[in-house]
Amino acid sequence: MAIFLSVQTGPLKRCFEAVVVSFGPACIIQFDFPEGVTGWRWLVQYCSECGTELVNREEDHRIRRWCPACCHFVYRQLKVGAGALIEQDGKLLLVQRKHEPFCSCWNLPAGYVEADESPEDAVVREVFEETGLHVRVRGLQDVYYFEDDPRGSGILVMYSCDVVGGELSESSESFNPTYFMRENLPGDIAGAGHDQAVRAWGRM
Repeated sequence: MAIFLSVQTGPLKRCFEAVVVSFGPACIIQFDFPEGVTGWRWLVQYCSECGTELVNREEDHRIRRWCPACCHFVYRQLKVGAGALIEQDGKLLLVQRKHEPFCSCWNLPAGYVEADESPEDAVVREVFEETGLHVRVRGLQDVYYFEDDPRGSGILVMYSCDVVGGELSESSESFNPTYFMRENLPGDIAGAGHDQAVRAWGRM
């Protein structure tokens, strides 16, 4: 089922399509916000353990979704992404996004970490999927918190990476892979931690 949601706050003044996949009653989503819950983030309506309709209850000084039948609390977690700083002759590799959010903006090769992989494995996989390059992780560069992504707040774990093979190319997710000097970095950098990471590299 596709739901069109209009975000009207801050830099997120755009409409995007949210695809809700149903695995039973636990994944039915509502878009209204009960008293004590602020912001535009999605709320789970039914318990993932027993299917009972959830209510609001204070826990750890926060209003959380709670199941009155089995006493299960819903703890929302940050999304985790992993990205690569790939340099060549003092230049940084950026690609342009093909899809929303941040369509056509520049970002670092990066993506979400799957539940069954480490961030290091994720960045190697994502770099190859987006650029065609095989990389080796050299070390952790930094971790950036973000809350400007319409898909949810999260952290971007950035690694310094060395190219060990492959051929630089476009992909189904990105186009126009380009190496930039510090003084020539583009202005339209994507959010979700990418803008922070690129600015930090520019100051190095």
